Amino acid sequence: MSATKSGSRKRAYEFELTKIDKSNRSTNDNFNLDLDFDLEENSVRVARKIRGSIICTASVVASFPGGAGHKYTVSKHDVLGLVQLACGELVAYRIRVDSISPYAPATPMTCAALDVGPAEVEAVAYGFVNLEGITLKANQIAEAALFLASDESLYISGHKLVVDGGYSAVNR
Repeated sequence: MSATKSGSRKRAYEFELTKIDKSNRSTNDNFNLDLDFDLEENSVRVARKIRGSIICTASVVASFPGGAGHKYTVSKHDVLGLVQLACGELVAYRIRVDSISPYAPATPMTCAALDVGPAEVEAVAYGFVNLEGITLKANQIAEAALFLASDESLYISGHKLVVDGGYSAVNR
């Protein structure tokens, strides 16, 4: 956390992470600290006392290191840390903060990093999970996000929802 000129520390919702410099990123860098975490918008919610939910995308590599490069793994650890920090700060304002940690969805980023198509990513991932007959699809991650954003999860905050078909439980 950085300090302001007066020496006081900023709260998590005061940071404007949408302005992170991406000019030095290359496709192979896998450094994704853009976080999809618009804290400036959420500071407005705090000021207006509007309850809500912030959901960040982490990864199983944040809990199970070794599955990806250093920069990607560190960035996902950062997401989990920011989720915990923001959860503690925003709970008083009735804003819940959670994360979803998927395992190897066949996204354009995953396909580009592995230099293979979606079918190959799904086939490799399928070989490492417990749930036979089920392949992770983007809509399953979206359904998990909808649950975390819904009133069905009103008492959940600071949670890391792992969507990995049992991968992290079996491959320790």
